Amino acid sequence: IIDPESKELIDEVLLTLMPAPKSYTREDIAEINCHSGPVPLRKTLRLTLKLGARLAEAGEFTKRAFLNGRIDLAQAESVLEVVQAKTEKSLEIALNQLKGGLSEKINRLKKRMVDFLSCLEAEIEFGEEDIEHLSRKDEESRLKDILVQIALLLKTARTGRVYKEGLKAVIVGRPNVGKSSLLNTLLQRERAIVSHIPGTTRDTIEEMIDIKGFPLWIIDTAGLR
Repeated sequence: IIDPESKELIDEVLLTLMPAPKSYTREDIAEINCHSGPVPLRKTLRLTLKLGARLAEAGEFTKRAFLNGRIDLAQAESVLEVVQAKTEKSLEIALNQLKGGLSEKINRLKKRMVDFLSCLEAEIEFGEEDIEHLSRKDEESRLKDILVQIALLLKTARTGRVYKEGLKAVIVGRPNVGKSSLLNTLLQRERAIVSHIPGTTRDTIEEMIDIKGFPLWIIDTAGLR
């Protein structure tokens, strides 16, 4: 990259062109990969802004991808979950949602509901016609199956929230009974100061551990007097 006015060499970069629609946002995109040092990065950014570019808003590329039909709302929401994943399991769940796993389940369920509704409407509109209708038993069976699928979907949503946000456990007790030692043991590293003097821990200390994919936040507190 060379400044067109001063002819100064800014950096040696890699330029990648991605023509629409085969890009993340389905728009024409150019990516500039410069060296990661703060000075060349700052100078490259300053020059591109000077030449007419602007800084993207938070989440703007994902917003553009959604508005252009590249991803749906569930996939758009999963982008942040991928970035903020606390464990490998939570990342796996977020990536599955990003590639459309949740959307596919919702669409299948939506189709079954529309098909069932169509059968009911046909029975109402053409009840006197000599056409085959669902029996009351078949109607109940289909409806129960749809309700079961909805319940399962809601259950996975609650489980997914736990993987995303984690659970919290608070260590409480009298002063100098080993609360900080327990925290360090669970973390398998020295995070809290341990002393035989009561009252060493004054502020709460919050750290996360991975329990089979579940993020568990351990909170160490000052002793109760």
